[in-house]
Amino acid sequence: MKKSHLLLYLGLILSTPITSFSQNLSIQGKLNRSEIKTGEQAVIDLTIRTNNLPQTQFYLKEEAQKEAPYTVIALVPVDTVDISSRIKEISAKLVLTSFDSTLITIPPIVAKTPTDSAETAPMGLKVIQPEVDSKHPSNFKDIKAPWDVSLSLKDWLILILSSWIFWVVIAVLVGFYIAYRVFNYYQNKKANPTPQIQVRELSLIEKTEAALLQLEQQQLIEQELFKEFYSELITIFKSYLNESYSWTTTEMTSNELMKQMSSVELSSSEQEMLRLVLTEADLSKFAKYTPSSDNARLALSQIRQLVRELHRKGLHSSTDI
Repeated sequence: MKKSHLLLYLGLILSTPITSFSQNLSIQGKLNRSEIKTGEQAVIDLTIRTNNLPQTQFYLKEEAQKEAPYTVIALVPVDTVDISSRIKEISAKLVLTSFDSTLITIPPIVAKTPTDSAETAPMGLKVIQPEVDSKHPSNFKDIKAPWDVSLSLKDWLILILSSWIFWVVIAVLVGFYIAYRVFNYYQNKKANPTPQIQVRELSLIEKTEAALLQLEQQQLIEQELFKEFYSELITIFKSYLNESYSWTTTEMTSNELMKQMSSVELSSSEQEMLRLVLTEADLSKFAKYTPSSDNARLALSQIRQLVRELHRKGLHSSTDI
């Protein structure tokens, strides 16, 4: 009679989740079966609610595990769910087994934070021996040795890729490959040096032509900036004379420049053309005179033609002022 009452009490315990609550921490535990055979596994599903997830711990009471008639296989969290902005729920499983046929008591499972503690009530589990047909011993089989399992290509790949030795070998090979490429690069560079590109310096006539072209592209004539246009035009012409004849004409007036140019064999038309350009430049710079756009373009063309003519003649003798 007492035995039947005990089993009834045990059944009621196992059919109802075992719960312990506090304001900020609670734990529930439910055993998935009330009876197992020796060597089989029983699972306790745990539900823990806490307001301090990072510092929540759960475990079997240590003093209750000494010389226990069961073996804990695993106690691991499975999932975490947000119940609210403050409360988190942890789902976990406790897996255990026993090799003794007896009625065992699973001690409380404790959930703990620095400020709170909760635990389940003890749970009972009946462990029985598997049935053996001793009346027919001919049905007993010898214990077989473990057999080799044939691995598929996927299994081999998983084994290889999960091994740290494989990745060390890959890293060493990649390192050797990079070192090899760098070594070859510098060897090839040493054997085939990059040819030096010879940059030709522009001649005097080329620099003067480029300066006149740049002046034209500034569109000072179109903007009616005649003073700036003539000033730049005469500066380019004087720079050509200074470098070609070793003169110092930068500070010369128009009359002084014409006098200096008398040492160069110019035709009368070329001298008159230069005099008119210098006069037009002086009027635009020093008098309230606005030349026409056509005259300005003509002056640019005439100075360009005069520079080309001087270069053609190749008169590079220097004359003292």
